[in-house]
Amino acid sequence: MRLSISANLFNGNLEHIFTLFTEYGITHVDLTHTDVKADARSLENLVDLSTRYNISFNSASGLREYGGNTNHIHEYDTEMARTYIRASKRLNCKTLVVTAPTIRSKDIDQKKIINDLRILANMALPYNINIALKVLPWSPYIGSYEAAQDIITAVNSPNFGLALDTFLFICDAENLDVLETLPVDKIFIVQCSDLAVTLIDSLEELIDADRSKRLLPGDGYFHDDIKHICNTLTSKGYHSPFSVYANGNSYHDMSHEALLQRICQISLA
Repeated sequence: MRLSISANLFNGNLEHIFTLFTEYGITHVDLTHTDVKADARSLENLVDLSTRYNISFNSASGLREYGGNTNHIHEYDTEMARTYIRASKRLNCKTLVVTAPTIRSKDIDQKKIINDLRILANMALPYNINIALKVLPWSPYIGSYEAAQDIITAVNSPNFGLALDTFLFICDAENLDVLETLPVDKIFIVQCSDLAVTLIDSLEELIDADRSKRLLPGDGYFHDDIKHICNTLTSKGYHSPFSVYANGNSYHDMSHEALLQRICQISLA
């Protein structure tokens, strides 16, 4: 299984970081929204680094709370989408991750969201970029993989699919049985995170865990569950890299070398 690592884990001099990536055998990196919406000079620097160090950008996150809005918010969303798509193309990044609105509004409905996501997919299609819809359980519009499947069917575009997140399964926000119903050819990225909490009692705790308590696979209590998910998807034909994503504060206290050593120890098979 190939791994991709999230850029949010590393701060500092990019030349040094990419040098270390090469030394530790890292070949795929997932970008954050700050990377994709960077100024032209910063984008060109990333392009240069990826070329010189032979590192591919697996995905980019950034289009959050997207779709269903009206008036100036809709115009802003559309312009932001164009910016992200063009940046992704320049970076040769094949997958752009998008999340739906998480706050209920009388001005937002499912039909508007579907229409906006269809337009987004159509904008990305000429650039050969996939749009991966990420489920957030606290979204009143797309809060489950069942709902996401309905959206994917309605959008009906070859480049519109799913960003699967192991975090939702280990938090019991989703049932593992859904893996049997998801079409693997529509899964464009699999994000893998562990957790050192065994019980989440409320939606607020789930949101907090998502935003600040994600761990590298093996650093929490659910490594076996994550491996089961990855093996199931591999057996069904998933062949893209598995994206390792973590945001726990402890990782920012580690040296880049120590963190990369830890990442290289991760096994998902």
